[in-house]
Amino acid sequence: MKLKIYLPVIAITLLISSYTLQRNANKSNGLKGAWQMVELVSAEGKVLGPARFIKIFHDSTFQSYMLTNNGAVTFVEGTYKIINDSLYNETVTIAVNQAMHGKTNHFKYKIDRNILRMSGVVDAQFGGSKAEVLESWIKIDFRK
Repeated sequence: MKLKIYLPVIAITLLISSYTLQRNANKSNGLKGAWQMVELVSAEGKVLGPARFIKIFHDSTFQSYMLTNNGAVTFVEGTYKIINDSLYNETVTIAVNQAMHGKTNHFKYKIDRNILRMSGVVDAQFGGSKAEVLESWIKIDFRK
């Protein structure tokens, strides 16, 4: 008799647990993949030229490449940590701008379908100063 009562309870507990794990996995992996920048905007709202960057997020590392006529150049790379579903941090380990090395930058982000919008203040971006960044990225779909 006890077995009949415990089986449904165990089944419901397993279903709830798997749903929670899947939901948390989706949240933490939202950035994972390759993204192409579609817009870079200054703090004043001015679009700053053509956006020619690709950013790739792995499990806890990222690379950002600047696209040139001669190919791609590593612009910045490092580690990242998702704080919650709207905040994450990047710690720079390699960068074209040496002043960015070792800096941790904090970003607000939102993903809507395949569009990533992010904003934050980047330390030592231009000439050793802080710069506000507003960026839009589109997820690259390699399945096409």
